[in-house]
Amino acid sequence: MPRGRRVLVEGGLYHVYNRFARGAELLNKHPVAVSRWVSDAARRRQEDRAFEEELDNVDQALSVWALDALKRGELTPNLDENLE
Repeated sequence: MPRGRRVLVEGGLYHVYNRFARGAELLNKHPVAVSRWVSDAARRRQEDRAFEEELDNVDQALSVWALDALKRGELTPNLDENLE
C-alpha cells in the first residue's frame, strides 16, 4: 500500500473509535489486518516523530473537513450513519 494511503488509513482508523470490524468491511479487509495497522500506527506514532506529525496533519485535515461537512448538513454527528 502506498505510504500516503496507509497513513490515511492507519490515522483514520486509529482516531475514529478503533472500529476495526466496520473499517475492515469498508476497506474490504480482514478485521485482524486492520487491527494490526492500527497497532502499528500507535507504535510508530510513539517511536517516529515524522510519522506522528503526518498523523497529526491528517487528523487536523479530517477534523476541518468533518466540521465543514457538518455545517453544510452533509454529515451527522453519528459516525455509523455516515459510513453507510
